[in-house]
Amino acid sequence: MSSIESDITNELHNLISRNKNRILKRVLHFAEKHDYLKHTHTLETTWRKSVASLNDAIFKALGCTNSLFAMNLSTDLSTDVLSAFGTKEGKKHRERGVTLQMFLGLLKHCRISYEELITDAELEPGLKEKCLVTLERVFDRLEIGVCTEWVESIQNEKIKYLTIFESLPNPVIILNSKNEIESYNHAAAETFGDLLMPSARGRKLLLDAFPWLEQEMKDFAAGTANQYFFEKELNSKTAKSYFEIKLMRMFDIGDKSRYTIIFFYDITERKMAEEAIKHQAYHDPLTGLPNRILFKDRLTQTLAQAKRSKQMLALMFLDLDRFKNINDTLGHATGDQFLQGISKRLTGCIRSGDTVARLGGDEFTLLLPQINHVEDAIKVAQKIIDTFKKPWILGGHEFYITTSIGIALYPNDGEDAETLMKHADTAMYRAKERGNNYQLYSPSMNEKAINRLEMEGALRKALEREEFTVYYQPQINTDTGEIIGMEALVRWRHPERGIIPPADFIALAEETGLILPLGEWVLRTACRQNKEWQMAGYPPLRVTVNLSASQFQQQDLADRVSRILKETGLDPQWLELEITESIAMKDVAFTIKTLRQLRDMGIKIAIDDFGTGYSSLSYLKQIPSHTLKIDKSFVRDIAKNTEDGSIASAIIAMAQNLKLKVIAEGVETEEQLAFLKKQKCDEIQGFLFGKPVPPQEFEKLLKKKK
Repeated sequence: MSSIESDITNELHNLISRNKNRILKRVLHFAEKHDYLKHTHTLETTWRKSVASLNDAIFKALGCTNSLFAMNLSTDLSTDVLSAFGTKEGKKHRERGVTLQMFLGLLKHCRISYEELITDAELEPGLKEKCLVTLERVFDRLEIGVCTEWVESIQNEKIKYLTIFESLPNPVIILNSKNEIESYNHAAAETFGDLLMPSARGRKLLLDAFPWLEQEMKDFAAGTANQYFFEKELNSKTAKSYFEIKLMRMFDIGDKSRYTIIFFYDITERKMAEEAIKHQAYHDPLTGLPNRILFKDRLTQTLAQAKRSKQMLALMFLDLDRFKNINDTLGHATGDQFLQGISKRLTGCIRSGDTVARLGGDEFTLLLPQINHVEDAIKVAQKIIDTFKKPWILGGHEFYITTSIGIALYPNDGEDAETLMKHADTAMYRAKERGNNYQLYSPSMNEKAINRLEMEGALRKALEREEFTVYYQPQINTDTGEIIGMEALVRWRHPERGIIPPADFIALAEETGLILPLGEWVLRTACRQNKEWQMAGYPPLRVTVNLSASQFQQQDLADRVSRILKETGLDPQWLELEITESIAMKDVAFTIKTLRQLRDMGIKIAIDDFGTGYSSLSYLKQIPSHTLKIDKSFVRDIAKNTEDGSIASAIIAMAQNLKLKVIAEGVETEEQLAFLKKQKCDEIQGFLFGKPVPPQEFEKLLKKKK
């Protein structure tokens, strides 16, 4: 062998040694080409199953001995065997004029020219499966190779990913480059159903199923981002759903085709939670009506629209009269039910485009856009007043309540939201003063509203500065003319206006809630003063203290009175608490219960303004009272007007039959006194015997008696 041949042999030996596995595969590929390989799965089983089938044609073609195939697969190919193989191949190439350099170059460049395809093959009897077939060009011939191991791996991966694709909880749709629906998972089929089914002409176009996606797809195609997100509300016949939708591009590595994957993420729960939070922010949780924030926003928008269209609108403020009494008497749960009922009645009084809102507490507002005349607003107000005339039945109780309505009009009474709301509020308070009706705003109300605000501020400061005092008016025994008691009456010593009578501030104190601390202060002051006079040696007298409606409705009234008596040291028998007939009749069961508690403590009970209300004799017999007070409206003309005289006489006779004392208030003349004496009225009170006076002056009367 020449040196050149020796060099070639050595080089090939080294080359083959480094690529022995590749060479082994080529041997097997060659065997398959000549139909020597059958029933194979992997390279390992291919080797084991094919050895027995190789015939002399393979030995002759490859120039190898049987020892090459007799070795175990795990054993390295021997150098001798590979050298023999290399010598044989080298001789073939040399005969064709192929040099070593040419061989190595062709080996490097020509081996990468190949194709791979997947086809069906019967590798076991009766079992067809996909196989990877490799067509490989090696110099001047093609070699074919079959490898099912790689294909099996691919198939397993495909099954795995298909399983994952189908089990995804969210809908996924795959589109081809023509935006046709190529594939979709089980969740998509469950969610969208027939929308995804192929049409008669073949695959369904995406926009046939989801026409609303057209603009989103255009925006996505025009951009460079690989992903595109947006949200969409989808409505079905039975439900409303929200989805976050993601569009994503995908390219097939083999054919370079473009696909679009659409992911649908169901965000309905999140959206519903967001909607609930938003609703709570702009609606009253109790009634479901718009709250103050939403109402002001609607008012602002409606005003802007009214300005553009040059139309009127009406704004109404409503306040429920004596609602606090219902809350205090029947409890907050019943009060809440009542407010819910109010919202339903108000909603039933308006048009579909109008707005009812609850600002808080018992304050409601109505916004009436696009009205033509002021009469349109008045009709709605009257409708509300009429619907409030129907009785309310809650918690087994039947009761009535009225409302006061203030009305302001755009543009007459204001051109901005703040001004209109202020004027509607002012008109509402005027309606309240005039007695449970509606009131249109007028400019003259501003002055009174300002005065009212100033009075309220001064009233609050008066409590802090102790500007109040208690006056006392004597109560006289009709037969003897002696002082047997006194009524405590509050007065306000205003630093600028002087003494202000209760008629000028008690109603305001009731509305603002200041009546509670003021009333308790009056009770404590009167008890303390009476005890001081007794300690000074004056004959003990009964002191009568008026209770306001708010005071009387306190659930712990008896406990409060008991604490004050202990604090001042006054014996309960020298205290008389007075409530009006109308207060007593509001809730007879509560009245009876509370008055019994007070009576059992030894306190006297008086019913004031008797004859002005609608109490029945059956209720009057149940109420644990000691004294009836004839209202001064009947006493004023008692000697001249036969009707007033008859009423007074009837009250006195009834009280005597019930074993109750009677006291007539407002007695100012001798004629009135004579009539009352004749009718055997027990006690009298009025300017004829003394007007309300400060403690120092009343003490002078006590000294005379002493």
